[in-house]
Amino acid sequence: MKDQEFMGLGMAAIQERDMHPEYRAEETRWRESMVRFHEQERALRTAVRRQVSASQEEQMTLYMNGYAELEKRFNAEAEGFTNRWLQKRKDAHGLVYRGRGERFSDLLLQVSSVPDENLSRVLSTALRSDQADLAQAVGMEAFERGHFGVFRDHAASHPTVARSLELLNKTPGYDQLIARTHKAMGPPRADADALIPGIEEKRWAARQVENDQGRRNLEEFYGGPTVRRIVGRRTDEVRVSGV
Repeated sequence: MKDQEFMGLGMAAIQERDMHPEYRAEETRWRESMVRFHEQERALRTAVRRQVSASQEEQMTLYMNGYAELEKRFNAEAEGFTNRWLQKRKDAHGLVYRGRGERFSDLLLQVSSVPDENLSRVLSTALRSDQADLAQAVGMEAFERGHFGVFRDHAASHPTVARSLELLNKTPGYDQLIARTHKAMGPPRADADALIPGIEEKRWAARQVENDQGRRNLEEFYGGPTVRRIVGRRTDEVRVSGV
């Protein structure tokens, strides 16, 4: 089968309320798990803004290096999600079309001209005469027209095929999958202005300088680097000898 047939290339976008419940449930869980990449991007911005002594160019370089790794990990997860559903579409496509006769395309075209009120009668005739291809064509046409009573009659005789047909019609195709995963859930990217240190970052940097100076003063007093020793509930600063 051609790739575009099971990938759903060019198919119209499906409204969320009409999507297959299995797909909607898995997409919801996946989207919730992708929030962590947005949190990590915010943490990256904060870490870069705290580099108050760095130039704007240096800040952007630090940010883009970190973002590249973040984006790589996100894309791997997004591709994993889209590939799983494209494979499900491929499997469903195989079940719907596998083994159909050479005239199946002609039957689909003929059934498309059958009036709505006659679909049920044509399906009944196909089932009684064991014309599987014709019954399949009627079932597909009924689904596309929204005549779900006729579709359910067909599904009763071919449940596996009917489930696969429903998945194909209610699962986003390739273009919509990409839009709802890579494009909609990718972590935002900061511009240079968003990396300029603010008051909070400057205060944080100043506190770090004070802490470093205090640690150096303590080391000078003891004559070397110090470590913390916990004795019971008391914590003592102890000089590290031989340093």
